[in-house]
Amino acid sequence: MKRYEALETLFCKVDLSFVQEILNEPFHPHGTVGRPQRNPFGIFKAHIIKRLKHVPSDRMLVRQMWKDPGLRKICNIEEDEAPYGIAVLSRFRTKVGSVRLSRIIDQTIRLLVEKGRIRGEAIALDSTFIKAYSRRNLDNKTGYSDPE
Repeated sequence: MKRYEALETLFCKVDLSFVQEILNEPFHPHGTVGRPQRNPFGIFKAHIIKRLKHVPSDRMLVRQMWKDPGLRKICNIEEDEAPYGIAVLSRFRTKVGSVRLSRIIDQTIRLLVEKGRIRGEAIALDSTFIKAYSRRNLDNKTGYSDPE
């Protein structure tokens, strides 16, 4: 079994055409002057992978894409192309809008959960009930790490 087989089938079997239409709105059509644009849907896939794989930052995602050709393939990056950089990911978020991008990602993940492609689990822990012991001072009223 390949490492990213689940992600490949996930993006192949689920209809994400609504995402492509939304993402193409803020970008210029093909044939404009300047550097050729990167694939907006591929950058969106990178943001989805970041959320699904719990990657904490764009920097870590870029490192993983440099190391792993399978991840680059899922994000529509050709073999001779460099992976998306931190600036590309950041500019994409700015151009689409961070609130709008978060809503699209949330809607996509909700769709994937409803279709049964991924499991939706939320785990939260409230630390108020955990007792934290600290070493006490000689006056037995305050701890070394707690000034009060």
